Amino acid sequence: SASSRSMRSLSLPASLIGVGSANWISPEMVNRELSSRSSTGAVMRDGRLVQIGASREIYNKPVDIEAARFFCDLNEIEARARSGRVETPVGIFSAPGKADGEKAIVAIRPQSIRLKAAGFCLPGRILARRFVGEVELVDLAVQGLDRPVRARVQDLGTVRPGNDVGVDIRADDVLVF
Repeated sequence: SASSRSMRSLSLPASLIGVGSANWISPEMVNRELSSRSSTGAVMRDGRLVQIGASREIYNKPVDIEAARFFCDLNEIEARARSGRVETPVGIFSAPGKADGEKAIVAIRPQSIRLKAAGFCLPGRILARRFVGEVELVDLAVQGLDRPVRARVQDLGTVRPGNDVGVDIRADDVLVF
């Protein structure tokens, strides 16, 4: 999550920063820039190499939750593994390698959440929305969760805070650590 991400030393190309000062640089911007410059990447932590591979592989199968957090903000839900999966209020997800009873964190990227008409998928309510360029960040209350989740969506239309929506999560994009 954004609050758990610490400041990191990172040398950024001039094409990303531009001339003058930038208001903010998001992890998504860094990810896009670095991915466009190389098909292979590496993740380092405390001076040690923790993962190397194709950019797409590192993004889709990060070695741990810290690596996943580097690439984008995450909605994190605590769970316990049972029979190779975890059950949460937003769905049941595969948890390979997790022993029965072991704690797990289900990580859902904001771009993996799609909004539908109310009455479809999981019941949710829009709490806030903020335009950030190509997309809008939408904070949602989702039935069964004690804190909001954030979605990155395009074409939100006329839906506004207070409106009920259906929340659909692409299960194939969910990461379990």
